[in-house]
Amino acid sequence: MARAHACLGLATAADPKTARHHFAAARATADPQTIIDVTTWESAFCVAMGAYAEAIEAVQMGLTAAHESFQYAKCAPILVVKWVQALKALGRWAEALDLIDESLGEAELPQLSHAALIISRGEIHLAQGDAAAARAAADSAARLLGEEPWARPYQIRLRTLQIRLDPGTGHTLDPTELAAHPHEAWALLAAVQPAQLPDLPVVGLVDEAYRAMARGDRDSAARGWRALGQAYELSLCTPHAVPPAAKAQKPVPGLPGLTARELEVLHLVAEGKSNRQIAAELFISGNTVGVHVSRILTKLGAATRTEAARKLLDTTMG
Repeated sequence: MARAHACLGLATAADPKTARHHFAAARATADPQTIIDVTTWESAFCVAMGAYAEAIEAVQMGLTAAHESFQYAKCAPILVVKWVQALKALGRWAEALDLIDESLGEAELPQLSHAALIISRGEIHLAQGDAAAARAAADSAARLLGEEPWARPYQIRLRTLQIRLDPGTGHTLDPTELAAHPHEAWALLAAVQPAQLPDLPVVGLVDEAYRAMARGDRDSAARGWRALGQAYELSLCTPHAVPPAAKAQKPVPGLPGLTARELEVLHLVAEGKSNRQIAAELFISGNTVGVHVSRILTKLGAATRTEAARKLLDTTMG
C-alpha cells in the first residue's frame, strides 16, 4: 500500500496537492524498510517542485530510518544528494559544501552519487564566482559519469554546468533524451537559450522559471525565482544584479579551529552520546562522526572525549 501511494505521488506530480496527499499516505503506512524508498522518491519530487524545506524533512526522515535499520551505507547516498541539492537551492552553500565533504569521505560511496555531489559542488563554486574550482569539479564529474544511459539526468546537469562555465558551447543531447528528463532539461535549455525550444512537459514553478529563462523572458523568470526564494537564479535573469555572497563561518570563541559541524559533534559528545547516537541525530554516518571526533581531539589537544568535553564546558563557563 505504501509503495502504491508513493508511485501515485510521482504519477500525479502535475497536481502537487494530490501528490503530497499520496506521499503523506505512503509515509503513514510504510514499514521501516519501505519508508526509506518512500522518502527517497518524495525528496526527489520536492526538489523538482521547489519545495526545498519539505525535501530536507523527507531526507532526514529517510536517513533516520536508514540508521534504525542499519542500512545507512546502502541507502543514504541518494538521500544525501537530494539534501545537498535542496541546501544549494536555498542558498545554504556552506552547509551544502560541508555535507558534500563529509559524504565524499565515505569509503563506499557509489560512483553515481559521488559524481552527483561533485556536480553540486561545481554549481556552488560557480555561484560563488570561483570558475576555476567549478571547472575542476566539472572535469572530475565527467570522468566519473562517462556516457552510460543510466547516468543521463546527471550528464544533463553536468552539461548545464559546463555551458554556464563556457557560454556558447551548445549541447549534444538529442530531444528524446531531454524529453525523458524534463526537469534537468529545462535548466540546460535555460543555459543554452536555443532559437527553438523542444516540446517538453512543464511541471511546477522551477520548470516554469527555467522555461522563461530559455525563452529569454527575464521578467517572468525573475518572478518565478523570487517566489521560490532562489537568489542566485534570480541574479542570472536580473540585469546588473549581484549574486548572493557566501556567508563567512563565524569562529568559535575559545575553541579555535573547530568548524560549525565539529562544534555540533562536540556538544553531543559532551552530552555523553555515542558515535552511533550522534550519527543518528545529525543524519550522518558513524564513520563520519569518528573522523570528526578524531579531528576535534587533535585540534583541542585533548587525549580523550572526556577531556574535549571538559574544554567545551570550561569555554562555556568562562
